[in-house]
Amino acid sequence: SAFGLVALAGFAFEGHTRSQRPLALMVGFDLLHLVAGAVWVGGVAGLVLAFRARTDPPALAGAVSRFSAAAVWAVIAVSAADIGMAVIVLPSLAALTSTGYGVTLIVKVALVAVVAALGGYNRRWLVPAISGEEPELARGRLSRVVQVELVVLVAVLALTAALVTRSPVPSSVAAP
Repeated sequence: SAFGLVALAGFAFEGHTRSQRPLALMVGFDLLHLVAGAVWVGGVAGLVLAFRARTDPPALAGAVSRFSAAAVWAVIAVSAADIGMAVIVLPSLAALTSTGYGVTLIVKVALVAVVAALGGYNRRWLVPAISGEEPELARGRLSRVVQVELVVLVAVLALTAALVTRSPVPSSVAAP
């Protein structure tokens, strides 16, 4: 909704984003990152709720399949925005391993890769299995994997919150 977009935009126009140049590009990347991340996390949370509501297996398979298509685009958008912001924010490639910001970013990216792999597993194996011979077994597995995805995404959100409190500049270079 429009209110949700306005709320997300508020994050992009305040905080660490405003201190980076080129400002318009950084704000654009931040907005893309926020919107795509909200679609991804919100969709996974919605699936967890659908599983808890004991929705029938074919309806769940359809919901997961539809969300999976949107999630692929959300992952691509989040990744592109992250790369763009990292290029702008990080003073050098060495800052990935020499700063708390860089190390936190690496851990965040690794967790995002785990969630993307779990989503791919769901899409390739578990969703088709719901229509197979043992739909309840597949439903149970799919439910557990989606719950794990949500837990890992919450960890990604926590790391994102930590990133805004860290400096991408090595402490030996930062001003006192």
